Amino acid sequence: MTNLAQFLLVVVIITLTVLMVFVAIEVVRVLRDIRACVKNFKGKNTKELYKQIKEVASHPRHFFRRSGIPLKPS
Repeated sequence: MTNLAQFLLVVVIITLTVLMVFVAIEVVRVLRDIRACVKNFKGKNTKELYKQIKEVASHPRHFFRRSGIPLKPS
């Protein structure tokens, strides 16, 4: 019984670690894209900056949609 519990604990820890690495990579990618949008802003209309950032922020939503998990709009 103890061996089974330890095995399940190890599997859960490994799974969560892999998922956290994936989330961290996606966060870094989104922050890089937002940084590039802000650099390109340079005096443009605020609505255009908002449009660019909104476009960048919608990418993770498209990823989850492709995987079959529908997301509700925020």
